[in-house]
Amino acid sequence: MKRDYSTGVILYRKEHGINKYLILKHRQGHWAFSKGHGKINEKRQTTALRELFEETGIKNVNLISNTPLIEENYIFKNRKGEEIIKKVEYFIGKTEESNIKTDSKEISDYKWAAFSDAIATVTYKESKSTLIKANEIISEYNKNASINNYL
Repeated sequence: MKRDYSTGVILYRKEHGINKYLILKHRQGHWAFSKGHGKINEKRQTTALRELFEETGIKNVNLISNTPLIEENYIFKNRKGEEIIKKVEYFIGKTEESNIKTDSKEISDYKWAAFSDAIATVTYKESKSTLIKANEIISEYNKNASINNYL
């Protein structure tokens, strides 16, 4: 079986104290997160941030870790009907930006959504599982950041 690898960013921002997640409607029709393939010798973080910028126009992102925090693994069939083993590693990032300039070749729509709306909107079970993990990590990260602000 062939293998495929991508890197992406689960992006969120605070709006009135609520985490809003950026979810993208890809041209193929599914809702998911920003991700893509790396260029030769490109580091994972560079790939993830480049893909995010290409798909959304967002440049100002603070990653909560220098390494990917979530991994998706699944099998899908490509246009030729071949089964592909897919691995996607996601960084988690926060931004203050809310305006999106989507790449219309890849992205047909987007929305900033609270967790309950985002989980109902993303298409695949792997994306739902990824969002649940991201939400848990972000909640813990925000709790620790708040505690550190008082120390």
